[in-house]
Amino acid sequence: MQPAPPKKIVFWAIWAALSWSVVVYRVFLPGVVGESNSMPAVMMWPFLLVPAAIAIVCRWVVIPKQKQLPQQLVTSIIGLAMAESISFYGLFLFTPQLDLFFVVSLIMVLQFMPIYLITAPADVKDMSRTHA
Repeated sequence: MQPAPPKKIVFWAIWAALSWSVVVYRVFLPGVVGESNSMPAVMMWPFLLVPAAIAIVCRWVVIPKQKQLPQQLVTSIIGLAMAESISFYGLFLFTPQLDLFFVVSLIMVLQFMPIYLITAPADVKDMSRTHA
């Protein structure tokens, strides 16, 4: 017996929780982190760009090719995890560049808003066939 595919509300709930958590981390955690544990700024770029690139590929290359909701859910969770990891790198490794890491992380998380699950109404799909 196959498990039921996830409901669309699951996508929205996961996305909302992880989007909100990026903001909460930025607002409430920086008081705990000191500048003494920061890595050199030259080390910053791989920690910023690699997770961002993985998140972008997940969202704009992999998810559109997947047709089943369970596959899309797994890929979106992977991409969201990569996007959220950027905020942790800013909090714990690159405190002086915290704002940069926060903004990039937030943008990466916001791109995963599950609007890709919204399908066009049937009459719009039928109209596209008549004009093609």
